[in-house]
Amino acid sequence: MKPHNNSLVFLAILIAIINLVYAAYSFANMPDIIPIHFGIDGKPNGWGEKYTIFFIPIINLALVGFMASVRKHPFSYLNLPIKLSNNNLEERVKLGKQLLDLISVAISTLFFFVELHIVISSQNPISSNGLFFVIIIIVVAILILSAFYTKKINKLA
Repeated sequence: MKPHNNSLVFLAILIAIINLVYAAYSFANMPDIIPIHFGIDGKPNGWGEKYTIFFIPIINLALVGFMASVRKHPFSYLNLPIKLSNNNLEERVKLGKQLLDLISVAISTLFFFVELHIVISSQNPISSNGLFFVIIIIVVAILILSAFYTKKINKLA
């Protein structure tokens, strides 16, 4: 198997680190109580202490780290419909890793926009509604990517 390009993994890690740095930077200007949950309309409907601003970046880093681990050991974790005698094994694993890398970047981006939505909503709940729309688009993109790659992997069976 030829070496895999690590640029998407690096990008996902970079976005996760930027997310953590942004949370630390924003912490001083946050009110003591911040929105931590939003309704379908994008408006806050749950509140928490301001230190909870760090939960999303920490979860983001943990997920990206886990996905990088899965990528390095695909046969231990990557759940592909593969039989070990399959002639297309290498191509299917490659597609599975590509999907994992793309989802890793999309999730890091999603978490960053959720963090941005929380920070902006804590200062002015009305001004962050456009960000909520971006969050919905990212979620839909993740679902479409997953469906596309799953179909592509299954065609190789």
